Amino acid sequence: MKRIAIACPHALALAVGLVLAVAVMAPTLTLAAGPAPLDLRSATRFTILAGTAISSTGDGTINGNVGLSPATGAAITGLSTGQVSGTLYTVDAAGPAGAAVDPGLLTTAKVDLATAYDDAAGRSAGRITVSGNIGGQTLIPGLYGSASSLEITGDLTLDAGGDANAVWIFQMGSTLTTAAGGAGDPHSRVILTGGAQANNVFWQVGSSATLGTYSIFKGTLLAAVSITMDTGSTLDGRALAQAGAVTFNSLSGNLTILSISVSPSAWTVGTVGTGTVQMSSAGSRLTVTNSGTVAETFTLMIAGEDDRNEWTHSPSKTGAGDKRYVFSGVFCAAADAPGPGSFSQAADDDVLTTSAQAATATQFACTEGTATGVAVPVDAGRSLWFRLDTPTAGTGGIEHTITLRVGCFQP
Repeated sequence: MKRIAIACPHALALAVGLVLAVAVMAPTLTLAAGPAPLDLRSATRFTILAGTAISSTGDGTINGNVGLSPATGAAITGLSTGQVSGTLYTVDAAGPAGAAVDPGLLTTAKVDLATAYDDAAGRSAGRITVSGNIGGQTLIPGLYGSASSLEITGDLTLDAGGDANAVWIFQMGSTLTTAAGGAGDPHSRVILTGGAQANNVFWQVGSSATLGTYSIFKGTLLAAVSITMDTGSTLDGRALAQAGAVTFNSLSGNLTILSISVSPSAWTVGTVGTGTVQMSSAGSRLTVTNSGTVAETFTLMIAGEDDRNEWTHSPSKTGAGDKRYVFSGVFCAAADAPGPGSFSQAADDDVLTTSAQAATATQFACTEGTATGVAVPVDAGRSLWFRLDTPTAGTGGIEHTITLRVGCFQP
């Protein structure tokens, strides 16, 4: 008999044997080059968060949630809910038509923003001193600090060296400014290469940040006072201002973060025997939540496995067979539950393999209810259910380990 336990730290690991342990994690928490990433907590839900005002020319798209606190909704000018692909949150009903009133959520987000800002400002281990114009440079992951202002004229390249989890944190005592350019002729750009991700780049600004016209910027801005995005500027990240305002005058601005979280942190499935099928239940399913800023779909893959006890993920599913395990998964809407027929193992649709497989209407998608469980809106979650087919024969009693990764991408 085999007891199965699933744990969810932050990288997906699965051990099969006398004890089957599965760890499911979001890819962003894997150990990375450079400093540890900042934990934005609930502020991660927002692409724009401000204290005194939010203004816009009425052009450009904001992918994600927008929030203003403690100022009232009346301090939001020129911005409509039609410009926001997520939700526009206010502390009262004085905001634009269609805005959601949730002062509690906004207060918590502002507190979490302050905590993340203090964390960024307080980092010192391994800090590299920089000053003035940092354009024209290529920087490896790390902590970079300036006692005064920083500016970017030309191209600043951030090279992850092949590590998609590499982290950069920039500290500055006062302002951040990017050079203004013209349409089709940006005079300042932040370029990500070598697998670098915008959600792993953080800019702690001691006063205010200004993105010049038509500049191209990457990362999360955490400003003590205000953030201004001039006409035509593009920000791939977040604009989070503690005390002051955020001005969004971008004609082509897009703020996009892809991120997921997985819970609970542990799952004990139960006991399975040779030649049996074990499925998760309502009490043991995992929840994968879209904690980014745009609607997402999922990928699943086994990233690694050991060779003890002849474990195999069986890409050609015709039955578990002698000494062969088959591990399958499906996504369902929160209220849905898969039946045995929801796992399309005969067609290999839901069998986990070493190749990344995107969830579609027929792959990893639960057909119960009205939702496929594939497309996940911002702040929404989907249930991840599993099925394990154990060998019809085998020695047993030996543990095995594989690594399972849950990924996400914008549909």
